[in-house]
Amino acid sequence: MTKLLDILKNPVCFRLIFCLFIYFCIMYHKIAIIILVALSCSCAGNSGDEQQKSAFFDKKETTDDVQNEHFDLDKIQESGELIVASLYGPYDYFSFRGMEFGYQFEMAALYANSIGARIRVQVADTMPELKKMLENGEADMIISHSSVGKRDSLVWTVGKNAPLLRQSVNEWCAQAGTMPESKMLHRKYFEGLLFRPVHRGKPAAQMLNMKAGIISKYDALFKRYAGTIDWDWRLLASLAYQESSFNPSAVSWAGAQGLMQMMPATAASVGISEGDLMNPESSIAGATRYLRKLDRTFSDIHDRNERLNFVLASYNGGSHHIRDAMALAQKHGKNPHVWQGNVDQYVLLLSKPMYYNDASVKYGYMRGSETFNYVKQIRSRHNFYRMHVKRN
Repeated sequence: MTKLLDILKNPVCFRLIFCLFIYFCIMYHKIAIIILVALSCSCAGNSGDEQQKSAFFDKKETTDDVQNEHFDLDKIQESGELIVASLYGPYDYFSFRGMEFGYQFEMAALYANSIGARIRVQVADTMPELKKMLENGEADMIISHSSVGKRDSLVWTVGKNAPLLRQSVNEWCAQAGTMPESKMLHRKYFEGLLFRPVHRGKPAAQMLNMKAGIISKYDALFKRYAGTIDWDWRLLASLAYQESSFNPSAVSWAGAQGLMQMMPATAASVGISEGDLMNPESSIAGATRYLRKLDRTFSDIHDRNERLNFVLASYNGGSHHIRDAMALAQKHGKNPHVWQGNVDQYVLLLSKPMYYNDASVKYGYMRGSETFNYVKQIRSRHNFYRMHVKRN
């Protein structure tokens, strides 16, 4: 004992022993928290399918950094928000005309609603990034479809620190296949309903009276409002036909309404209420205001006739997606300010993972074939109208 006290009296020996003591204390506590295991929840979209499970993480060593707090079901319900992590994709998550879509996303939104929460999406480029979001508490759940199961299966992953959430999701998934809303979503995404017009009625002829030079019964309105944006009214008429076949009561699968098929949120942004969308004049007035905004958005395209292509494409697919296509065009040596043979080709390619997951793309998947054909058909019809109908 006396020898030990003599050693401790030596300042050098004391510091060495103290450092060793601190080191072993740190290692002891670190080992106690070294393993994190993620638990996965999976369930089939169809009620008869067998449940599938996948463990995304085996081991993870913690760091000394303070990590985000992990929320379980009670805290999610208290906050009123379920944060889900997803990749972009036609069945996972994508945006269209300012609205959010995707089978996994909409099913997750149904679940969120069942627990009294709204849904918020955090998008990543890769599965490892999704796993990191879950691990760090940046998301409550991963919803992206993985290689496990069929594309209409729900393979959702929650963290080990959320046992109540995992139990709740499992219980909801067990009976999700019998829900009317779930069956409708399955039809929407896997039985061809997604991009099918709803309540559009029988398509009208492209011209009401070719001999008299009358395109539609709304020609006077097209002329009046086209003048407010310095457009050829026949181009505006061609746009209207593409959108609704001149049916003021048309409603699309995405919720766009009226003659000019405006989304309620878009209409509200230009001062048109949802209740007025079925009114032909209100619809045309709102559309021209929105077209003016889009024209300003692409003011960097100086050729006005060229800019019209970008405005039309954005009216259909959204300006953010068109900007993504422009970025891809520039990256691959094409002219980002020219539509045909340049940007339009990358609009088409935005439906392919190799392109919508590219680092230069900010807004992910786009159903580019629709927008590509949309611009082409409106322009072609406009040329037809120009041949048969006088401008004034």
